[in-house]
Amino acid sequence: MRRWLMAGAVALLATGVQAEETVTQPWAKSSLADSRSTGVFMEIVSTEGGVIVGARSPLARSVELRDMSLELDGGPLRPVKLEQIVLPARKKLYLTPVSEHFMLIGLSQPVKSGDRIPLIIKLRLRSGEERELQVEAIARGLPPPAAAAR
Repeated sequence: MRRWLMAGAVALLATGVQAEETVTQPWAKSSLADSRSTGVFMEIVSTEGGVIVGARSPLARSVELRDMSLELDGGPLRPVKLEQIVLPARKKLYLTPVSEHFMLIGLSQPVKSGDRIPLIIKLRLRSGEERELQVEAIARGLPPPAAAAR
């Protein structure tokens, strides 16, 4: 039985099973009328893993990889520009407003709720292969202002 399982694993490797990435729940924040930046968020799973090394969008001058960092001085979360984001193998990577995410800088127009935001994500897989993922995020409206304290 053990020999059969090993032969099956070797045969699977010999067939050249390709790495695959799956993106779910891509969304973007709608922006204020005078704002020229917005964040894009999603969940990504990769069978092989690797790193996200960049991104671009036709709607922005540039796209930065960002992380929100809490400084030890007790101040608020602050954005930190990253060179890459680690994409683990076979685990879901959550890109959220309070963690790693994409920041579109220099928007050509404000982003409204319902707008479709194209994003091309550049990956370098563990095998060394470079790949681009095309994603379309849907913009969500800004939440209403908090009710005044009574």
